[in-house]
Amino acid sequence: MFNIPQSTIKEFSGIYQSHLMYVNTCNIYLHTIRLINGKHKILTKEDYVEYYKNIMNDIQMNSHPLDAFIPNDNPTDEEPGIVVVNRTVPEYERIKKRVTLDDIYNTFPGTHPVVMTLKENPNKLDVVTDDVFIYYCIYSYLEQIELIRMNDISAMTPIIEYVVNNFDYKTLKEYLSTRKINEKKCNKYWEDAFFLPDVSHTHKFYLEEHDGITPFDSTELIKRFMTNLILKTDIHIIVAIYLTLSFSKVDIMEGNYDTSPNAKYVRDVLSKL
Repeated sequence: MFNIPQSTIKEFSGIYQSHLMYVNTCNIYLHTIRLINGKHKILTKEDYVEYYKNIMNDIQMNSHPLDAFIPNDNPTDEEPGIVVVNRTVPEYERIKKRVTLDDIYNTFPGTHPVVMTLKENPNKLDVVTDDVFIYYCIYSYLEQIELIRMNDISAMTPIIEYVVNNFDYKTLKEYLSTRKINEKKCNKYWEDAFFLPDVSHTHKFYLEEHDGITPFDSTELIKRFMTNLILKTDIHIIVAIYLTLSFSKVDIMEGNYDTSPNAKYVRDVLSKL
């Protein structure tokens, strides 16, 4: 177990609870993206980026994903899937005012498939508006995920600094007394404590060679820590170790070991475990 003063444990527990909330929120956004990605019917992603993305920047996303996309109670060939666009949310109503036939006819090339479709059937304007809303939400959710992750690393900084300043190679090596990974033990925390797309990205990063760092399996390392978890509060430290790995990637790529204590810690301690 990690020897941490009781007063510090209390502080870290509050920070860790916020971290769990951040991960849960990111997972909601990610799950929604997976549900709606590819549900467009007329407008392509390239069309959205070229004609709409920049003019939607002033529309602030306030609606929860569970409000923006509601259960599809009556799936049909025209409207398959388990969720549909909720056309009553404020963001949709603002977007609808900007997606008009006149605007499309004046902005898109005359032979563009969207123009041809609408000239044949103007009633499909609602479908185009749905498509714009879907893309708007996807990009907004991706931005929210990145913002949340930045807030998370900021909130977790006290624990990360504590790890870097108090747990040297010898201490961590002694903690990793068991090498065989206990998957059942890991699964207890895995999806709640870690944002898995970032885990995958971090995993790939450290499998490549970087200046001063021999390739290693970061996912296996974190699972080894979780396998040796004794106290429930140990997970606070393990998450901080993972976030040190994750958010040191840029400094490692740029070789900023002299100015980044976290990158130096990864190179001199974590990568050698």
